[in-house]
Parts: sequence; structure tokens; C-alpha cells
Amino acid sequence: MYAGKRTADDRENSSVDHKTGAAAVIRNLKIVLGPNTRLPRHAVVIDRFYSSIVLAIELLGMQIYVIGTIMTNRLEYDANIKEKRKSR
Repeated sequence: MYAGKRTADDRENSSVDHKTGAAAVIRNLKIVLGPNTRLPRHAVVIDRFYSSIVLAIELLGMQIYVIGTIMTNRLEYDANIKEKRKSR
């Protein structure tokens, strides 16, 4: 379905989905950890579905380390980071 050309005003007024993805992970961690998020470091293991560079950086700012696989086809992933496969 074509909804017409998007303008800058449309992008500014669009709402952010806080129910899924990185926002949901951060929201749930804040609930689970409660006010103790400033205690010494925590680690979270994530699967490929929830992984993103933005999530990892946001959690690092909260002193929460991320362990898991990051999908290379995500929007935030820089193609220059990928290692080239070496031929024999």
C-alpha cells in the first residue's frame, strides 16, 4: 500500500515504538534491576533477534555489558567493520 511521499514533518511527528526491540529490552531491564542499576556492572546475554549496536551502546552507558551475536544486516551496523573472508 502506498501512503504518499513522506515529508520532514511526518518524520518528526512519527511516534517511537517503545513496546518492541531495544526500547523494550531497556525498559524491562530497568524494571528487573530497579533502582540498583548503578551498582557494579551487570551482563546481559542476548540473541540475534534483539541485538543491535544502538542497544549495546545504550546498555554500556548503564554499565550493563552485552554478550551475544550482532546481525551484520542491521541498519546501524557499519559495513567497514566486517572482516573480509580470506581466500586460500
